[in-house]
Amino acid sequence: MRTLRIIQYLLLALGVLGIAAYLLARIHGTASSRAAIASFEALAQAPASEPAPKKLPKTGSVMPLVGLLGVFSLLLSFGVRMLRGA
Repeated sequence: MRTLRIIQYLLLALGVLGIAAYLLARIHGTASSRAAIASFEALAQAPASEPAPKKLPKTGSVMPLVGLLGVFSLLLSFGVRMLRGA
């Protein structure tokens, strides 16, 4: 039973950390997007002197997967708690 308790707490901590990392990444992404839009609008006001870059920016992220794994880990933690109580 002690092993199940340790597993439960590890899964709970992993889940909370995963969800926290996902939320922080979403906040950072929102702030970065707003800053990029403000920068773009400032550049749109100025006359175009340089050609547009040909390489697209990297916008993909694995943070949604981290958030999903965090939720899955929390659910496993509650499942272990129910198993331990039975």
